[in-house]
Amino acid sequence: MTDLETLFSLAVDPDSVLIDPNSANYTVPHTWGVYEVLERDCGPSGMRFRKGNHPVRLKELQRELGNTKLVALFTEEELASELSRCLNERSS
Repeated sequence: MTDLETLFSLAVDPDSVLIDPNSANYTVPHTWGVYEVLERDCGPSGMRFRKGNHPVRLKELQRELGNTKLVALFTEEELASELSRCLNERSS
C-alpha cells in the first residue's frame, strides 16, 4: 500500500460526522478536510490542495477561489496536513 493509499484509508466518511450544534462552523467530532481547488487559478499560494477545519475551511475556499471540493476528511489534523502535502508534491 502506498503512502497515499494508507492516508486515504484513514479518512472518515463525511456522512458519519454531524454539524456541531454549538457552532455550525465545526463538526462533532472535530474534523479536518483536505480540499482540491478546481479552478485554474489556485490563488497566491499556488497550492491546488489545501487543508483546514471542516466545514468552515471549505466555505472559505469556495468563497475566495470558487469551485472547491472535499477530497478526504480526518479526525486528526496531522493526517490532513500529510495528505495535502503529498497531493501537492504529486501535482507539481
